[in-house]
Amino acid sequence: MKRTRRTRNEEETSAQRPRVEPDETPAEEEPEAPRGPGRGSVTAARASYFATGSTAGVLEAAAPSEEEWPGMFNTAWSLDRGRSAAQAQREEDIEKRAAVEDELLNLWQPRKPLRSLVRVQAMVVPSLVDLASATIARSIHSFQENFQEYMGDRSLQLCRAKIAKLIAQDRKLDASVLPFFIYPGVMEIDIPDCSMIDEMSFVSALRECQEIEAKEQIETRFSVLKLGLCGRCISDRVLENLKCALATVEEIRLDGCYRLSDAGVSFLQTTCAPDLESFELSSNQRITKLSIESISGWKNLHTLSLSECPQLTDQDFAPLKELQNLRKLSLTQLDNATDKLLEMLFDSSSGLSTLEELSLARCAQFTDAGLAHVLQKSNQLFHLDLADVVHVSDATFALVKEKGLTLRKVIVRRCLLLTDEGIEALAASSHQHLELLDVSSVSNLTGKAMQSLSVHCAEGLQSLDISFCRGIRDAHIGLLADACTNLEHLWLYGCTQISSRFLQGHRRDELVLHGHPLLTGLKLRA
Repeated sequence: MKRTRRTRNEEETSAQRPRVEPDETPAEEEPEAPRGPGRGSVTAARASYFATGSTAGVLEAAAPSEEEWPGMFNTAWSLDRGRSAAQAQREEDIEKRAAVEDELLNLWQPRKPLRSLVRVQAMVVPSLVDLASATIARSIHSFQENFQEYMGDRSLQLCRAKIAKLIAQDRKLDASVLPFFIYPGVMEIDIPDCSMIDEMSFVSALRECQEIEAKEQIETRFSVLKLGLCGRCISDRVLENLKCALATVEEIRLDGCYRLSDAGVSFLQTTCAPDLESFELSSNQRITKLSIESISGWKNLHTLSLSECPQLTDQDFAPLKELQNLRKLSLTQLDNATDKLLEMLFDSSSGLSTLEELSLARCAQFTDAGLAHVLQKSNQLFHLDLADVVHVSDATFALVKEKGLTLRKVIVRRCLLLTDEGIEALAASSHQHLELLDVSSVSNLTGKAMQSLSVHCAEGLQSLDISFCRGIRDAHIGLLADACTNLEHLWLYGCTQISSRFLQGHRRDELVLHGHPLLTGLKLRA
């Protein structure tokens, strides 16, 4: 390689340029951050964060540090310094955990001898109905060919939805299996996955049934239509072809019907029975306030679900105030919904005072102020779903306790502002009525919340999810499991701090554990 000789002008310019020391920076220029491979620095706080997960010191790590000379030796020195600090932090955390464990050892003692097998869902003996449903699902085409006379048998109707789920899991739920669900004399159609069924196949199956019923003079009252992921087979045009079948329907669920418009909802309102009791609609971006006005025309409606409709605003839901008999309302994942919606729906002139179940999951703009209007109005509320409503805090459940509401099912998954005080207020208010509680990923919870549940909800609690609640230890959940005599299911996903001491030592042999890392193939040792 040729070396190029610098010109005389370049040498003079270089000689005139002032030399900058490592700890000196010209006032008019800011130091440029190191670039390229091997030129980044790892601080002690940053290394500690990635090693332990602790957020302490992260803000200090983000602050600008003094300028360092780039180079591989400096990078190696920075890494070594960060590793030493992280190791010291780990040792300090281990000592603190050991001290806490010593205190908890006297709080709860596992049973002796320890169990060798932990009860999980796979160990639960399936019922005869479940076994028969699984057998039919595996050989659904053979069943249709050889046992057509039993297609409309009453015993099959009770488990037909369960068979449909199993067929959908095997990706066999297509047009070829429609005769199992749409047959002469059918009263309920419940298909959880219609993504492999086109609209022509669906309409043809229904028309064939109607022709056979008319020919053989079969009188039937079609009452239930439940279709999941039905955007491919349900549209306004399809509903017009099903006018005769919809005349007596009392319950409709259309999940994922992205092609349905205001005209289709209006057609359903005028065609279906006036005493329609349940209407559920999800994943639709075409409906507007006109559809809400059509829905409010069903005066006897007791179940309404409108989920994943991001185009709807607060004022679009005003017609729902006219529903006097509504018992269950689900407004899930409405991106534009704010506290003004709750204030409007639950004001003094609203007819929603009889509401018993309410789901506001994934409505990220709701706060304690909006939920206060709900709790003030709904004195009969027993099921509350606030999953991913991130602004909810202990103030909501303090109001629950103040109003004396006896909630039975509460879901507050990923409500990160909740602490032990909120769960203590909920447990004290619900007392022995609380049956299901989901507090997964509520990272601020500790043993105080579990102790309150074991005192106030010992007889009623049946299902508890504390996944990713790292502040709950073996002794805390051990006391709860031993005290709650009706606890049937406990979810422990991501709870690495819960050890085999609890899994093998709790006193509830009937308790089914879900998701603990030690139950995913690792062997348990005493």
